[in-house]
Amino acid sequence: MTTKLIRDGIPDLAAKAGQQLHTTVATDEAYRYHLRAKLGEEAVEYLTALSDEAAIEELADILEVVHALAELHGCTAVELERVRLLKWANRGGFRKHLLLHTGDEPSDGRRPSINTLTSDQLDALYDQLDQAHADVQLLERLRQLDADRADEHRADRDRARRVAVALENDLAAMTAVADATLRHVQRHLDTIGRVRALHQPMRRAGFTICAHCSGWNGVLCRSLVTEYPCPTIRALGGPGGAT
Repeated sequence: MTTKLIRDGIPDLAAKAGQQLHTTVATDEAYRYHLRAKLGEEAVEYLTALSDEAAIEELADILEVVHALAELHGCTAVELERVRLLKWANRGGFRKHLLLHTGDEPSDGRRPSINTLTSDQLDALYDQLDQAHADVQLLERLRQLDADRADEHRADRDRARRVAVALENDLAAMTAVADATLRHVQRHLDTIGRVRALHQPMRRAGFTICAHCSGWNGVLCRSLVTEYPCPTIRALGGPGGAT
C-alpha cells in the first residue's frame, strides 16, 4: 500500500463518483514530509507533461504545493508574492533567458534532466519514493502504537485513581461508623459509671449494704435494707465487674 498527500476535496469527489477512499489525517511531521514529496511529484509530472495545457495544470499544482509549504514556514501566499516581487525588483526574472557558464559544463548550459532518464531510471526513482512513503507509514504506525500504549497507561491510571477514591470513601464511611460506635459505647460506659456511683456500698450494723437501694438518707434506711452488692450491681457484673 502506498501513501501520498491529496487535495482536501478529493475524498468528496470520489464519494460522488461512488468510490470510497481510505484516508487518514497526517501528523505534523508526516504532513511536512509528504508535502515536500508532493512538490517533487508535481515537478516530475510537469517535466514529463506532453502539452502546454498539461504543463499549465501541473504548474498550478506546484503553485498550490508551494503555498502550502509557505504556510509551514509561517508565510502567506500574499507575503510569498511580496518576497517574489522584491527579488524580481532587485535581481530581475528569467525573461532574458540568460545562461551562466562555469567549470566544464556543456557550452549550451544544459544539465541532465528527467527527460533524459530512461524508463528504468524513472522506475527506480518512483521505487525510492514508494520506499520513503512506506518508511513514513511505518513511523506513523509506531507513533500510533506509542499513542495507544499511552492511552492504555492513562486508562490504567484513571482506574487506579477511581479505586483509590472508592477506597478512601469506604475508609471515611467506616471511620464514621467506628466513631459513632465509640461514642455510643462511651455513653453506655458513662451511664454504667453513674449507676455504679449511685449504688455505693456502706457499712451499717456490721453489714455491707447498698445505700441507694436501702434508702439511706444519712440518718436511717427508709427502705428495705438491701445487702451489697445489690441486684443492680450484680446485673452490672458485680463490684468493678464488666457490663
